Amino acid sequence: MESVHLKLLKLILNFKSSTPNFMVNGETSRYPLSFFVKIRMVMYWTKILTANEIELVVLFYQCYTDESFVRSWIKCVGDIYFILVDCLMYG
Repeated sequence: MESVHLKLLKLILNFKSSTPNFMVNGETSRYPLSFFVKIRMVMYWTKILTANEIELVVLFYQCYTDESFVRSWIKCVGDIYFILVDCLMYG
């Protein structure tokens, strides 16, 4: 979907197809869709961490963070979260 959108923008703006995607995004003041997906993941993870301990989502999260059931998305979201915190604190 992202590639189709970038091709359309290049066509509308009369850019060459070899124009780097980041230049098209900068010219149109937009972010890639993956950026918004990562932000939503971090927001959802923060919601889970700050929820009441009796909520079903929190119980599932605690189950999945057990050493025998570690899921890759939890690690991915955690990494993104700590990168964002570092950027906000030091950048």
